[in-house]
Amino acid sequence: MMITPSVLLLLSIFSAAVLPFFKNTSVSKWVAFVLSSLILVGALILCHFSYYGILPMLDSLSIIMVMITAISIPLVILSTFQFPPDSSRYFYSLIFLLEAALLSVFTTRHALIFYVSWEASIIPALLMLFGWQKPRLNTVILKFFLYTFAGGMCLLFSLLVLYYYPAGAHSFDIFELIATPLPHHLQIILFLPLFLAFAIKLPIFPFHTWQPETYSSASTPTGMLLVALLSKLGLYGILRILLPVLPFGSEVWHKGVLVLAIGGLLYSASIALIQTNFRKVLAYSSVSHCCLMVIGVFSQSFQGIQGGIVLMIAHTVNTLGLFYMAGIIERRTGTLELDKLGGIKQRFPLLATAFFVLLLGSIAFPLTNGFVGEFLILWGVFSTHPILGMITGIGFILGAWYMLNLFQRTMLGATTTSEEHTLSLIPLPFSSLLVIVTLCGSVVLFGIYPKPLLAISAPIAKALSAGVSK
Repeated sequence: MMITPSVLLLLSIFSAAVLPFFKNTSVSKWVAFVLSSLILVGALILCHFSYYGILPMLDSLSIIMVMITAISIPLVILSTFQFPPDSSRYFYSLIFLLEAALLSVFTTRHALIFYVSWEASIIPALLMLFGWQKPRLNTVILKFFLYTFAGGMCLLFSLLVLYYYPAGAHSFDIFELIATPLPHHLQIILFLPLFLAFAIKLPIFPFHTWQPETYSSASTPTGMLLVALLSKLGLYGILRILLPVLPFGSEVWHKGVLVLAIGGLLYSASIALIQTNFRKVLAYSSVSHCCLMVIGVFSQSFQGIQGGIVLMIAHTVNTLGLFYMAGIIERRTGTLELDKLGGIKQRFPLLATAFFVLLLGSIAFPLTNGFVGEFLILWGVFSTHPILGMITGIGFILGAWYMLNLFQRTMLGATTTSEEHTLSLIPLPFSSLLVIVTLCGSVVLFGIYPKPLLAISAPIAKALSAGVSK
């Protein structure tokens, strides 16, 4: 049978439908892992055929997003093997529903299907927050829903305007919308609601206030899904719709976006410095990196746009690993408060080593995956806006500061947790080791050999940088 995007979508929906029938936790987790691995194999075949033009069903941007999704899901499922969530069969079912929605967003060329799938992705995320958040914070869930719903309404309004505008394409085909030039005044006006929709989803400052509490209170696998996958919808929307459909509007507003994103980069990095909770440091770090991606994409340079795409891939790997580290530490010490942690390296050197590797990727240390993207972003911003490039460099320094401070307070120094908790730092099971080795290996591999990431992102960056410079 030929592998198409529809086959992957149907397999995800089928997986979500059958998992609730497996009541035994041990069986359900293995069924979920096997099914997610089958989807990954299908995605690899589809993306391989598309990339080499054998069956060109996906372009480079869709290939990147499908692969990010298909690889992340088995890792998230594998990360739950030691401590499966309560009612795990329903939790795994929701994961596959989320995967189906994401695959639909990343593979469709129909704007209305894009919107419906975009909104559909909120439903399993909300249910995972509502059912597996401890303690359940209804205000946090409500805030998450209101923000994302408002962003969805902005997206729907913009798509309807694009369809019904008299001089428009009168089509919901995204590539026909791109090919139809719009009046400059319409592009300037329509840029605002469309950017708002994607900025909320990322999120970037000042539309980020729903994110820190949501990420820090979510269960570990839910947090991994939110930060690694759901946030990528925002940048994908910018790359797929905003920049190519509204090139003149993007050119007019790009300096304002750069100032906003650079302000958000410095603000979120500064707030991360004063946090006392492990996950909140990671949450604000994610906001900071999302702002950095936007800086690259709106730098109007080939290097900056390519850097934003490469950083998006690296951010997926690094945040999956860092949030998983947080879950391991919380499970084994009973806390994520930095004042109660310390000395983990003495009891658990493997965990400290893995955390340090992921940390190096997060702060863009040379020969790690984060370095390639952040270097290109800085290069791109300097080439077009030198002063803004120098200010952006301050954010890099702050990022290294708060992450190294996090490592020092948790892994080094004297042990501050109780003897009962520190003794629980027993060796990790094979499933956890596999997740950690895979993620840490990716940090090093793509830092030493970034050519595949640069090759697949180059056509996207070339097309977008040419479009916004017209």
